[in-house]
Amino acid sequence: MSDVFSDLIFDGIIDSWFGLMRWIVPEKLQNEKARSVIKLVMDIFAALLMICVFIGLFAVISDDDYTRRIGKYMIFIPLGISAVQILIGIIVRIAGRNR
Repeated sequence: MSDVFSDLIFDGIIDSWFGLMRWIVPEKLQNEKARSVIKLVMDIFAALLMICVFIGLFAVISDDDYTRRIGKYMIFIPLGISAVQILIGIIVRIAGRNR
């Protein structure tokens, strides 16, 4: 039972994170194909950031000090980029609704 619960929490966090990363894409664009392409690019970018964070997590548990330091960079830099992108997405959503 606990395994299912942890899977649901993990999937919820990942899905929410990808959804928030997509908020930078405007809701209304003239060209729907352009919106789809932008969403695809954002998904690829978010996946690359997620992969970097996971590799960084494994590097942090390493015994080597240099690898551990690089692992910290691989975790905090992508999370910082994600936070900035999510904040910009929130601003885009608020600006889009006020128009």
